[in-house]
Amino acid sequence: MINILHLLIILPFLACSEPPKETDNTLKKELLVKYKKMTKDFSIPTISAKELKKNIRQEDVLLIDVREEREQTISIIPNAISVQEFEKNPNQHKGKKIIAYCTIGYRSALLADKYKHLNIYNLIGGVLMWSHENGPFVNQKGQTKKVHIYSKGWNYLNSQYLPVTK
Repeated sequence: MINILHLLIILPFLACSEPPKETDNTLKKELLVKYKKMTKDFSIPTISAKELKKNIRQEDVLLIDVREEREQTISIIPNAISVQEFEKNPNQHKGKKIIAYCTIGYRSALLADKYKHLNIYNLIGGVLMWSHENGPFVNQKGQTKKVHIYSKGWNYLNSQYLPVTK
């Protein structure tokens, strides 16, 4: 029989355990709802994080990170370029499958809408949804689990990743 002393010893360890998968599934569903509300007025092509993960290694894929530099410093999806780099000569990328992303998909939807003639795809749910597909992130030191989430109210990140807001 477990006595109160045993419970006091065990409880702190239970509180530190990983959140259940249901929590991540709930976050993922809430994220999709928020993404759809934010991008409902755009008529642009989209791509799911799952589909991107399958096609990311193809040579004709170009990823554009639309987030601010402070967000990109924490991590990016591997091989992505900044929006500033892209906008130096956007037409040089014609013929490539161009995929824009940001935290959730609103800022990247604006870019895709601005360059409709290039048929830019918007990553549904942005880096937040990418985390739910266990997509890799990198920074200057290599692979990382840290992801900038814009602000605390935007923490729809998969529980295996570390949210950053600074």
